[in-house]
Amino acid sequence: MMKKMVALIGAALMTVSAAAFVACESDRGGDNPIWTSAVTAEAPATGALTALEGYSRSGSSSGGWYSFSRYNAEAGTTEYAIYNIVSDQMFTSETGFSMQSGLYVTMVTTTPEDPAAEPVTTYTFYDMNGEVVKANSDELNISYGGATFRDGRYFAKLPDGSYEVMNTSLGKNYMGGDNVYAVGAYYLELTADSTSGLLIDVYDMSRAYVRTVDVSRDMGLPIMDDLDLSVWDVGGKLFIQAQAQVPYDTDYDLAFGDIAIRLYTMEFDPSSEKVKEVKNFNFMVMDEVGLAPGANAVILEGIEIVDKKPASEGIQMFGQDGKRYTDVQELLLNANDIRYSGNYVVLSSDREMQIYDSGELAYSYDKTIYGSMQFCDGFLYANGAVYTLTGQRMFEVEQSTYSHVADGLIWFYGMGKMCGYDLNSGEVAQEQTISYSSGNYYLSANADGTTYSLYMYGSGTALRTDLTSSTFSVSSYTDDYTEAKYDLISVGTSYYRVKTDEHVW
Repeated sequence: MMKKMVALIGAALMTVSAAAFVACESDRGGDNPIWTSAVTAEAPATGALTALEGYSRSGSSSGGWYSFSRYNAEAGTTEYAIYNIVSDQMFTSETGFSMQSGLYVTMVTTTPEDPAAEPVTTYTFYDMNGEVVKANSDELNISYGGATFRDGRYFAKLPDGSYEVMNTSLGKNYMGGDNVYAVGAYYLELTADSTSGLLIDVYDMSRAYVRTVDVSRDMGLPIMDDLDLSVWDVGGKLFIQAQAQVPYDTDYDLAFGDIAIRLYTMEFDPSSEKVKEVKNFNFMVMDEVGLAPGANAVILEGIEIVDKKPASEGIQMFGQDGKRYTDVQELLLNANDIRYSGNYVVLSSDREMQIYDSGELAYSYDKTIYGSMQFCDGFLYANGAVYTLTGQRMFEVEQSTYSHVADGLIWFYGMGKMCGYDLNSGEVAQEQTISYSSGNYYLSANADGTTYSLYMYGSGTALRTDLTSSTFSVSSYTDDYTEAKYDLISVGTSYYRVKTDEHVW
């Protein structure tokens, strides 16, 4: 039920000219600046996972979990471990781990001294933060469908991915799951079906039931199985857009090809009792890009609507009042990407790139003329050369991919080399040979020729300087709750955790 109407869009959307916006320009709002303050990307946080030293990685699963094992030759046994890269927690077991009801579980069976007594199996359940509960086989029902408690207790998932054991009550019970949002001092659980429609169950921070809001009744939503929902939160409020395909002879908000869509865009403050309509939204939401750094605004991907027709497709920025915060599509029609770097904001479409310096448009170029161009933190790269933001050609470089600017040098990589060019002379002032590369990382041999330093593209600071292995592997995971990105780097049976910030693109 909680899905997007992306399949209906696809190639059917045809872009129209910017003139389509003129008639309603005064109604669109979004006059806030695209830049509010300097955005600085923090240096990646790297840590050696010494507890996992000597283990062999055996697999991974959802939620940032990784599985490991280690054979103890002296004891003739295998030790098992699971590691969660988000919480940076590791748990071990002599009997191995399995997955039940979204948690990892170990089981240990003990034989009682009384030969007439039945063996007892004890289960220990773990979430990302540690042990959730320990229970024996008399307390549980274990099946392929999951684990439940005989006394009615159950596992509930919180928005951050952790779990807790809930007790049943006379009132409504918090069930948890993928459709729960932590907004302000409340947990909001959304349910939708063809019988009751769309409901919001409100719980306080202790998961005690507060109220149920009947969204379908309050907003006049059709009760149907194929009502698609887009949900986001910003500024302590939850926003919901319901999208329903309707016949052409009924009231609709967007039409293209043989498809007509009715949009219901709503705002809900969990401290209140009702949802309210966001009027003149005129944007069909397809996905959430993320929160805009330095502003209480969210960046959404979707379709701009003018006169019930698609006017542009790309990103748009909305504030906590449900209105456009910065009108991105008015700045650049069909803008589909936004990146922040220091005082700069880079706004791009398939045809054009705009560069804003401290909120002012500093440079704009047509991609159909200049071809592929990279923004280089205050400089540009195109056609094998470095340019100023005003388009003045500075010097040529042999490598094709930009890395970073530091200490008067601009670094590019390619063809097995990382080269730092002096910004004044254009000469190569420093050079590294890339011994091995994987993902966003590379190895460069140290002066002794037998050890290596590990670097991340985009940073001149070595993450490790004493590696003896000439290869490594990388497994990446992005946490939807915090929007942080984590990389697990495996060098033999040594492991490193690197955390970077996805908020700054």
